[in-house]
Amino acid sequence: GNPAFRILLYIIQTGYILFLAVAAFACLQMYRETRNLPMEETDQTMIVLGCGLEGERPSQMLWRRLTAAQSYLEQHPTVPVIVSGGQGSDEIMPEALCMKNWLLNHGIPEERIFMEDRSSKTYENLKFSRAVIEENDLPEKIIIVTNNFHSCRAAMIARKQGYSSTSVPAKTTWWLFPVSVLREVFAITKEWIF
Repeated sequence: GNPAFRILLYIIQTGYILFLAVAAFACLQMYRETRNLPMEETDQTMIVLGCGLEGERPSQMLWRRLTAAQSYLEQHPTVPVIVSGGQGSDEIMPEALCMKNWLLNHGIPEERIFMEDRSSKTYENLKFSRAVIEENDLPEKIIIVTNNFHSCRAAMIARKQGYSSTSVPAKTTWWLFPVSVLREVFAITKEWIF
């Protein structure tokens, strides 16, 4: 056969095997972070990461995050919560306001809810939430609430910012899960490299 073609085929095969290995490792890390649950100590601050709105209502992904947060907050009545998310160009209100309203409507008292409404990505969610923690003298240890596939990268970003964090992973709608995981493999790899 053509040697140039054989070399090309070899490069493609090697790249594919390498991709599978990286993807498998990233998926393992994603799974491990979903098991990094909060200890029963109470001096922690929950941060719920924003994730798009549908009008004045949370998107499907965000609804899952809020339900997971509500369940944990009901069981741990002393834990304060920061709802974190700004207003996208296609949104009629900041995600944080929608999240706060949702939690209020589901029985979480207003004095436990703090808003961070400027962020547009995970890095900013955590960075701007630190200011809210400092201004309100909240516990520095954090519990990150996001969808299960996103918990790992959120924890990586939190560590880079000096946080000690645990995770309350929210389920992901089954039909969104495969695409979300694939996208996240690339995002995690980028996070490792940079």
